[in-house]
Amino acid sequence: MGTFPEHIWVLIKELLIDNNAIIRNIAIKYQPSSQYNWLKGEVKPLTVIPFTNENIQTHEILYNTTNTNTILQYNNKMCYEFAINSLDNIDKIELNLGGQTFGIMYPKIFKVFNYLFNIPEKKENGYFIIPFWFSKMGIPFCEYHNLFIHIRYNPGYNQSILQYKTRNINALSKNDSYVLHTIGTPLLYKQNGRLCFNHPTSNIIIKTKLKEIIIVINKNEKLYLKSNKTIGDYNIFPISRSLKDYELMVNFSMIDMAVINGDFEEDFEEEVIQVHIQGCRFIGGMGGLMYAN
Repeated sequence: MGTFPEHIWVLIKELLIDNNAIIRNIAIKYQPSSQYNWLKGEVKPLTVIPFTNENIQTHEILYNTTNTNTILQYNNKMCYEFAINSLDNIDKIELNLGGQTFGIMYPKIFKVFNYLFNIPEKKENGYFIIPFWFSKMGIPFCEYHNLFIHIRYNPGYNQSILQYKTRNINALSKNDSYVLHTIGTPLLYKQNGRLCFNHPTSNIIIKTKLKEIIIVINKNEKLYLKSNKTIGDYNIFPISRSLKDYELMVNFSMIDMAVINGDFEEDFEEEVIQVHIQGCRFIGGMGGLMYAN
């Protein structure tokens, strides 16, 4: 007997599998009540704090092989739009507040996060905007916590100019304030495809030509994901419909084991990037992550 053409099987699968329902059921099953309430907006977001576009200033810092870690100065202001003049010979850039890493960005995935966060690739002066979520959202001044940008270079002599902007912001309330924090950290695809993820996840990005993958959760549940965008060598596989669609995000912190299945070669060892939502708390002149990585 003959077999159905591949495109027929694809149509049958799409008709029989309500993937949104599967994602919703898995998201609800693996979402703790405390974090679910936070994601539903039952805490005060930082976006309610008014700021103005008055007194916007641009600052520059010179980095080189011996100076790779510098404190940013922005007393009683909002710090935002971090940019760099060149990406040559840079391994990664880290954003650190009070000893905690708030973001890690690799030049090779800049365009992916420019797209996801809707951040322009370059400023008018040609500088590359570092697509941290906080380049767009901004970080309020914390009296007792320093804000660092750490540039990690590849071997050899290197030099870069970092730019960032500041603008006026009203003083933070004595009450707790929160901001939604989104970061993506590349991980190597190892251990038979096991994903070492945490936190509610909106997208999974893989350096692959595959357009469909299956994530097997705790050995018995399957999550079917399709790529909705290809940027360079990377395919973006959305779990939720947007970065604000919290109800459809899957919280990998509550999952014991998640494994990617796909038509990979045996020696496949590619980059897997998680885009997850994390909360940041600003209170009493300090700032920090609500849930540790």
